[in-house]
Amino acid sequence: LPRFPAEVKCVHDGNTLAVMVRCAEPESPLARVRRHDGPIDHDDSFQVYLSISGSSYVKLAINPAGYLLDAAGESGGPYLSRPRVEWNSAVQGIARQEPNAWIARLDLPLDSMVKALGEVERPVEWRVLMLRSRPARSGELRETSVLPVIQTETPLCPARYQRLVLVDRQPAELSTPSASKPKGELASLESRVLSHEQRTQMDLPGMLERYIRGRVRKILKAEKHDWEQVRTRADWERFRDPRLKALAASLGSFPPRVSLETRVTKEFQGEGYRRQDLVYRSRLGLWVTANLYLPVSPPARMPGIVIVHSHHRPRTQAELQDMGILWARAGCAVLIMDQMGAGERLQNYPWNREAYHSRYVMGMQLYLAGESLIKWMVWDIMRGVDLLLERPEVDPQKIILLGAVAGGGDPAAVTAALDSRITAVAPFNFGECMPEYPRFLPEKNQWPLELADPGWGEWESTRCLRSSIAGQFLPWMICASVAPRRFIYSFEMGWEVEKLPAWARYQKVYGFYNATDHLDEAHGFGPFPGPGECTNIGPAQRRSLYPKLNRWFNISIPSQEPQDRRPESELAALSPTVASSLSMKEVHELVLEVALPNLQAARTKLERMSPLQRREWLRTKWKEKLGDIEPNLNPEAILRWKKQLSRTEVEAISLQVEPGIMVPLLLVRPRTQPGPLPIVIAVSEGGKERFLVHQSREIESLLQGGVAVCLADVRGTGETSPDAGRGPDSEEVTLAATELMLGNTLLGARLKDLRTVIAYLERRADLNARRVGIWGDSHAPVNPPRRLLDELPGWQVGPEIQQQTEPLGGLLAVLGGLYEDNLRALAVRHGLASYSSILEDRFAYVPADIIVPGILEVGDLADVAASLPPCALLLEGAVDGRNRLLAEPALRSEFEPLSRAYKNLPGTLLIRTGEDSPNLVQWLLAHL
Repeated sequence: LPRFPAEVKCVHDGNTLAVMVRCAEPESPLARVRRHDGPIDHDDSFQVYLSISGSSYVKLAINPAGYLLDAAGESGGPYLSRPRVEWNSAVQGIARQEPNAWIARLDLPLDSMVKALGEVERPVEWRVLMLRSRPARSGELRETSVLPVIQTETPLCPARYQRLVLVDRQPAELSTPSASKPKGELASLESRVLSHEQRTQMDLPGMLERYIRGRVRKILKAEKHDWEQVRTRADWERFRDPRLKALAASLGSFPPRVSLETRVTKEFQGEGYRRQDLVYRSRLGLWVTANLYLPVSPPARMPGIVIVHSHHRPRTQAELQDMGILWARAGCAVLIMDQMGAGERLQNYPWNREAYHSRYVMGMQLYLAGESLIKWMVWDIMRGVDLLLERPEVDPQKIILLGAVAGGGDPAAVTAALDSRITAVAPFNFGECMPEYPRFLPEKNQWPLELADPGWGEWESTRCLRSSIAGQFLPWMICASVAPRRFIYSFEMGWEVEKLPAWARYQKVYGFYNATDHLDEAHGFGPFPGPGECTNIGPAQRRSLYPKLNRWFNISIPSQEPQDRRPESELAALSPTVASSLSMKEVHELVLEVALPNLQAARTKLERMSPLQRREWLRTKWKEKLGDIEPNLNPEAILRWKKQLSRTEVEAISLQVEPGIMVPLLLVRPRTQPGPLPIVIAVSEGGKERFLVHQSREIESLLQGGVAVCLADVRGTGETSPDAGRGPDSEEVTLAATELMLGNTLLGARLKDLRTVIAYLERRADLNARRVGIWGDSHAPVNPPRRLLDELPGWQVGPEIQQQTEPLGGLLAVLGGLYEDNLRALAVRHGLASYSSILEDRFAYVPADIIVPGILEVGDLADVAASLPPCALLLEGAVDGRNRLLAEPALRSEFEPLSRAYKNLPGTLLIRTGEDSPNLVQWLLAHL
């Protein structure tokens, strides 16, 4: 339930629908927008979305000052929907403020709505979504509440709106729905340890980001110190080499080169150029679709250009065609390939525009197998260079690599750093030049100018390389390592390059080689966002690129841009016949082929060990993957408040795990129970509040059984959540990715928190350190066995909700059991059955903050669980990587190692598909 609820009432007179809302608000509402059709939904706002049929919708919003926004749009198809604010309706609205609330009314003329939705007559039924948005305040997260529940990042999803029927009845004749509230003393207990004033003073939602930024800053200062010692070429190479080695180690070894088996599936003869539509083999089972543009009459030796497209569009996009045509006419061989997940290499969506989040899923899957998306993309590019060099007319001294804006520059720069065959590289928007955070604008710069910009975590793993901050292979260093080969510092927008600290570093490095002529810059125009943006590398960006290519490689500057692009469908390299003959595999299948032999090898090792050896081996190997998991054995504990209930007493405690990280917890004990009590620690992604709302009855049953309960919010969850989102763009995913850049994992850091909580509780005289249990829960609904439609996270608009699993609680319970010897019982509800199940489909409904790179090289969750005896273990309702319950046969197969490990301990292992007798509480009481 929302902390700041909204109550809605609707009435109509046959012509107008009036929607009235009362929004609870203990503070002053935010109403900064003072004009109609402004960004009202960034204020406190109430929003109504109406639809009738199909994908059309209208959006009506009002802020507490009474200003309105009306817009219309369509959802679905290859483009993300963006409402058109130029539509003006006859909607009227009014708003006013009262103590602890603001009230608004919207009057919607129905005929105007019908016309905007493309209908010819009023419907019997409408579809509606109502949304209350409360922006973040100091100490409070942004809160969005909706009716109905749509479980997606966007409200522009009319297929998920709820049926609205306008009836001619008196209000008294209608049943009024009311939100069901949990019952019992604990359900109404305040879940927060810190007061509003304390949260505001500490900026609790910003705790995790501040902590991570502090660690990053320390590394950047060390890097600055080392850089300042670089005064000669030898100094530079001593600075460069260990960082390049760390980059190579982060990626790991590339696969053996297999024959390309290039197949030209068709050719096109254009005016002054020709084009081959082809496929080539990057690795066993992985084929790359590409277009090769060639001169009509190739010279004896010509430059070879490889262009890496952006994540916006595949290789057939207009700007890419332009570059292929114009440079082929200028006497070059130009190879433009589809990156993984794009074009004819689509993995998920059936269209080629903005299928961004296929990279999110593929990145998670590759990480689990000890691989990475950036590595596989780099290898595709290297094989593209192989393809060019197989042609005798391509000059190996003139291999040029261009990386497009938004996801093309990153793999291009890394390829050039690791492949000395690249003669020149122009990676757009990489190397300290992100359009969103230009360093020459003080208001947008993220770091002090004397420090290098390390980048920051995000859902697209190619932009935030694992261990890049810890290993100090920062974006500028990756680019500078190309020296003395040619490098074009390239930016999509207009800039003041001389104000950029990286530019001074590049000049210094190239000066060591007396090769400053091998360094230059390219740019577009205007600010971001703005008209200068491009999809890949547009004419404005190429205008400053042409003179460099002319000076270095004698590539002629075109007198005009090409005007003869071909329909995108003509550039296809695959036909059904060709595709079937290649036996093309999906990426997740190839990742499984990498992961399963390593997993089996680890299990073979484990089978040869004694139980004690297995446990120690798993502890060592999983710690290497998880990062810093060591607890603070003597944490500072501050009692924030204490409360007596009828049968229980509650202590609200903040636990200092390390400087900058605090874990708030509630310790609930039965008042009448004498002696040191057994204790159950409850953990989940939703934190204390979710347990009190959803499991208050179960907690009360534990207390009645004489067991104390500790509800703990590990970092970034519950009370310390950085935001309320759980999708790819959420702060938790961003910060988890930054932890990977630091060589750590957020899951490992949260395990450190849990172990610190255990250490604190075991020291308390009122608790029994030998009778400790962990209860890990999910609180996320599960998906059905079969779906009508699978969708990628981030933009889910279909009729069926895809629920994301939240397995953090179960993972912490099992991992806590691995590293803590004194635990008596572990209970996991709706936990993840295995990491390997995430690789079994091209869709996965898991959050990135539970991903541990390379974990399947050292076992899976069943192997860890099999090392836990004699600790009692309950696994209830385990789910796979698509958040579906495992059926009985799959359960037996997945957890077969546990059955063998527990065979001599009858009654201590219980694995089941759902709740049964004994229930979870009864089971915990029996084993504590």
